[in-house]
Order: sequence, then structure tokens, then C-alpha cells
Amino acid sequence: IETDYVVDCVALRDAMGPALGPIFADAAVRKVFHSCEGVDIPRLDRDFGIFVVNCSDTQLMARALGKPLGLVDLLESAGVVEAAAAARMTSLKRDYQNCDWRERPLGAERVDYARGDATHLLALEASLARELAANGLAAAARVDAQTAPTRALWRPVRAAAETASRDRHCPREPGLRRRFVKLCEWRDGAARRVDESPHAVCP
Repeated sequence: IETDYVVDCVALRDAMGPALGPIFADAAVRKVFHSCEGVDIPRLDRDFGIFVVNCSDTQLMARALGKPLGLVDLLESAGVVEAAAAARMTSLKRDYQNCDWRERPLGAERVDYARGDATHLLALEASLARELAANGLAAAARVDAQTAPTRALWRPVRAAAETASRDRHCPREPGLRRRFVKLCEWRDGAARRVDESPHAVCP
């Protein structure tokens, strides 16, 4: 593949589901992610009603091989990118991962960051697939990736519970914990209504 495409999900929000839903649901088309369960799958499901079929995840592949799970470290360790390219990717991530992506126009560096992960993902997947096959781990890794979309589907109550469980402020006492989960559930719903990040609604 010689061309990277960056889709503006803000400008095309209403068209995303109808345009891309059938492709993501097509079992004949393999979709390659890195850490699909973290943000990608839940947001595709929540914001656009897109369900992913035939998923491949390089982070799950790396975990099965005991390799680094961070994408940049993994790309460099697999020999897919050289040290200079990895350093630039790290710099772009530091500068733009948490910036306000609703701002327009996007600068050239933001576009580079947006497409940077996907640029090398197919080469990384091929490299990891060869190692998995050589170690007899390909089948198990494939099952893990194929079931990831179902595990990661966005659901308000479950999402709130998972957010609360990861928060260092989450109380251990059951009654307080339930209240904390309800607060996270409210925050997530409020953020969705105003199209804002949860932490912008309530830190």
C-alpha cells in the first residue's frame, strides 16, 4: 500500500457510519489495529455505530510473543523503523496525542502524527505474524484478536465501571465505590452529549 488516507471524523461525523460501516463489517477485509480495545473499537462503536469484523491487533500479537507493547518501541524492536524515525514518532506523540483535535485546520505535523501509526502497521503485522507462526502461537493470537471487538464494545455501565476501576481515587468500600461508578457513568454521558472528553467535563 503506497498511500495513507486520513479521514476527518469531525467534518464527516454523520457520514462515517454509513460510509465505513459496511467495510468494517466485511469479513473478507482484514482490519489491522494496535491496541484496538483501548480507544479505537469503543469509539467506533459509540460514536459511529461501527462494528469491526475480522480484526488483527499488533499489540495482542506482541503480548503473545513477550515483546514491547508500546507501538513505537515495538516498531523499532521489530526493525520496521529505524531509531531516527522512532524518535520522531515519539516526539510527535508527546506533542500531539492529547491536543485538541477539533481545531481546524490541522497542521502538517498533526497530520503526520495522525497517519504515522497506520503507515507502518501492515509491515509490523507481517513481521509479528512470521514470529507467531515460527513459535506455534499464530492460532491462539488470531482467536484473541478476532474476539477483541466484542470484548471492547462500548457500553455506558461497563465503561463507567472500567474507568472507575482504573482511577487511583476509586474507593475500596463497596458503597462508596458504587457511587464513584455512578459519577463516572454520569461524566461519560455528559461528555458524549457535549462531544467533549470526560476529563474536560469533570477531572
